[in-house]
Amino acid sequence: MSFSNCPVCRAIVFPSDAECRICRASLTGPAGLPTAAAPPAQPAAHAAPGGPPPPPSWAPPSGPPPDPALPFAPPGHGPAAPSPPGIAPPQGYAPPGYGAPPGYGAPPGYGAPPGYGAPPGYGAPPGYGYAQPWGAPPPARKRTMSKGTVAGILIMALLLVGALGLGGAVLIGRSKKYPAQWDPRVTSIVSFVERERKLQFANPVYVNFLTEDEFTAKVATPTTGQSDDDKQQMQEAVELFRALGLLQGDVNLLEQSNQLRQGGTLAYYDSKAKQVYVRGTDLDLSRKVTLVHELTHALQDQNFDLQQLSSLKTDDERTAFRTVVEGDAARIERKYVDGLPQADQDAFKSQEKKDADAARQGVGSVPDVLVASFGAPYEFGTPFLRLLEAKGGTAEVNNALRKPPAGEAQIIDPEDYFGRRKLATVSTPKVPASAQILGQREGEPNDYEQLGVLDFYLMLAARVDPHDALKVIDVWNGDAMVAYRDGGRVCAKVVVAVDSAEAADAVAPIIDQWNQKMPTGTDASVDRQDDRFELTTCDPGAQADAAIDGTPSKAFALPSTRLYIYASALEGRVPPDKASCIAKSFTDNLPMEVAVNPNPDESDITKRILDARAACG
Repeated sequence: MSFSNCPVCRAIVFPSDAECRICRASLTGPAGLPTAAAPPAQPAAHAAPGGPPPPPSWAPPSGPPPDPALPFAPPGHGPAAPSPPGIAPPQGYAPPGYGAPPGYGAPPGYGAPPGYGAPPGYGAPPGYGYAQPWGAPPPARKRTMSKGTVAGILIMALLLVGALGLGGAVLIGRSKKYPAQWDPRVTSIVSFVERERKLQFANPVYVNFLTEDEFTAKVATPTTGQSDDDKQQMQEAVELFRALGLLQGDVNLLEQSNQLRQGGTLAYYDSKAKQVYVRGTDLDLSRKVTLVHELTHALQDQNFDLQQLSSLKTDDERTAFRTVVEGDAARIERKYVDGLPQADQDAFKSQEKKDADAARQGVGSVPDVLVASFGAPYEFGTPFLRLLEAKGGTAEVNNALRKPPAGEAQIIDPEDYFGRRKLATVSTPKVPASAQILGQREGEPNDYEQLGVLDFYLMLAARVDPHDALKVIDVWNGDAMVAYRDGGRVCAKVVVAVDSAEAADAVAPIIDQWNQKMPTGTDASVDRQDDRFELTTCDPGAQADAAIDGTPSKAFALPSTRLYIYASALEGRVPPDKASCIAKSFTDNLPMEVAVNPNPDESDITKRILDARAACG
C-alpha cells in the first residue's frame, strides 16, 4: 500500500496517485453562439475498458488485494478495504503556478504551493452564480449579477461577461439538436458510461473536435466592448476580495478569466447546446478519459436536467449541486482509468503530467483565490461522491442529483447532509446610513447577501492555523452579509452564526486572532452577541500588503482529506458515526506539512489512521 498527496487536491490519497487528475476548468461557453459542426478529424481506434460491473454498495471496492495496514473493516469482516484512490478532478485544468498576478506583487509568505495540478480544487470560494461548468451562461440580462454569495459575484463577473459574445471562429451551425447516431469514435466510451452509470442516453450528442485555435477562440471573452456596468461589477469584486483579505493589487479579472479558460481546459459539455467540445482533433488517451467525464455530464443532463442549476435559489445551493455533478462525473472517469490495461494507465499518467506542465504555464499568473474558486466542485465532489456511493450505491448518488445538498456546509460535513440539517436564520446586518449598498441598482435586491462557509474558511485560514479555521467552520451555522461603499471604500459587514453560545465561546479566540492579523488598512473589527459574530472589514487599497500567511487555498487539504478518510471508512463497512469520528480525529492531528507533502511517509500515515480508529473506540 502506498500513500501520496494528489498534486491536484493536496489531499492524502491512496493507494497511489494514479487517480489524480488535472482539474478541468469550469467552462462557460458562448451565449448564443451557433452550434458547430465538428471539424474533420482522423478516426482513432480505441477500446473502452469493459470490466465487471461495480460491486454492491455494501462491498469493498474492487481492485488490488485489501491492505491489512488500513484497519477500517470492523472485526469479523476481514481485512480493510482499500482506501479510495485520490481525488480525480478531471484533467485539463492546469495547475496554477501561483505566481503573482499581473499588476501586483505576491504578498509576503504567499509562496507557491505544491504543484496543484488543477485549479486549487480547494473548496473554492462558494457560489458560481448561474455560470455552469458544463455549459454556456444564460443570455445577457439587464443585470448580469445574480443574488448570492460574494464569490458568486466574482465568478459571475468573470464568466457571465461572456454573454457579451465570444470572439474567434464561428463554426457552422447545426439544424438538429441531436445527431441521428453517435460519432463512431466514441461509441465504446458511450457504452462504458451507460454501463457504469447505470443509466441510458435518450439521444446521441454531438462531440466536436476543435483545433487549438478554434477552441481557444471559443472560450475567450473579448477584452474590449464591456459596458460600464460590467466593468463596475468586476472592479467591485476586486475591491471586495481585497477587503476580505483574499486578494492583493489591482487585478484585471477579465484577463485572468481568459487565462483560466484558455490555459486550463481540455473539453466541456454545454448543457444549453447539448454538445461536447474537445480541445484537439486527435482522440488520444487523455481525450478519451476526458470524454468519459464529459459524456457523463451529457448523461446526467438527459436524466436529471443540469439546467435545473439556474432554478436554484442561492449560490450556495448551486455550488452544492455542481459539486455533486462534478463528483459523479469524476467517479465514472476514475472507473474508466481503473479498467485500462496497465500500459495505458502508465501512458495516461505520463501524458497527464505533460498536460499539467503545459496548463501550469498557462495559468501561472492567476491569483490563488480565483483559481481556487473554479476548483471547488472537483476538490470536494470526488470524495463526497465516493462517500455517497459507499453508503448507498448508485441510488444514493441519484438521490443527491434529484435533491442536492442544501449548501457547501452539508458537503464539508456529510453528517449535516444525511440529517438534512437546516441552518439558522441570520438577519442582514445594518450598515451606515450614508453607505451605498452594492448590487442595489435599479431597484434590484442586494447581490451580496451571503459570505458562505468556504469563503469564511479561506478568510480565516489566510491568517490562523487551518486546523483552527476548520474548528470554526465545523460550528458555522449560516451567515448574512452586506457589501457596501462608504466614504469611497468598499466594505463588507458579515454576521456569522455558530451552533450555540458555548460553541461561540470556543471559537471566539480564533476569530479574534483573525481580526488581529488583518492588515491595518482594512480597519477590521469583530463584535459578538451570544452565538453571533459581526465582522466588518474594508478595502485597504490596491497598494496595500494583504499580509496573507502562506497560501490560503492549501488549507483545503484538511477538509478534503477528511472526506476521503470518511469515504474510506465507509467502504470498509465502518458505521457512519464511527467513520465520521475517525475522519475528524485523523484530520485534527494531521500536521499541515504532512497534509501538503507530495510524498508523505506511508508508515506515518498508517499509524495516524490506526490512532484515529483507536481514539474512536
